[in-house]
Amino acid sequence: VEYAAGPFALFFMAEYTNIILMNALTTI
Repeated sequence: VEYAAGPFALFFMAEYTNIILMNALTTI
């Protein structure tokens, strides 16, 4: 389980930043 925690966290952070970026672009 620990070997998949790295890539999963990276993917989650990428998705999270993408959502925040899209929200920031749409609000402007």
